[in-house]
Amino acid sequence: PAALGVSVALGAALSLPSLLPGGEVRDPAFVAASLVAVLCREASFGLLFTRGGGLLVAGLYRGALYFAETFVINDWYSVYFPAFNYVAGGSALYVARAVAAVLALGVIAAVTGLLRRRSGHAGAMDSIEEEPAA
Repeated sequence: PAALGVSVALGAALSLPSLLPGGEVRDPAFVAASLVAVLCREASFGLLFTRGGGLLVAGLYRGALYFAETFVINDWYSVYFPAFNYVAGGSALYVARAVAAVLALGVIAAVTGLLRRRSGHAGAMDSIEEEPAA
C-alpha cells in the first residue's frame, strides 16, 4: 500500500507542470478536474499492476490512455490543421471529466477484484511472502 501511494503521488507530481503552467492556476475548475483525473488514472495503473495484471498490462493501459488523450480528446492534429480546432470548456465539462475518471477507477477496481477472486491467484504485491520467524 505504501508503494502504491508513492507511485500515485509521484505520478500526480509529474503531471503538475502541464496542469499548472508557470505555477499559476488559470482555471480552478480545470485544475481540480484534472487532478481528480490524474489521481484516478495513477491509482488505476497501480491496481492493474498489484492485482495480477503486472507491468505489461499496466503499461498497455497507460499507452492506450495517453493515445486517446493525445489524438482523440486533445485533437493533436489541430496543431497542423487549425481549421479543425475547437475549444471546449465550462464547469459541466470539467465535472463530466472528473466523474468519468472516478467511474473508470471504479470499473478497474471492480474488474481486477473480481478477476482476482475468480482465479484464486494473488497479485504481484500479494505474492511476496515474509520469511517465517525462527
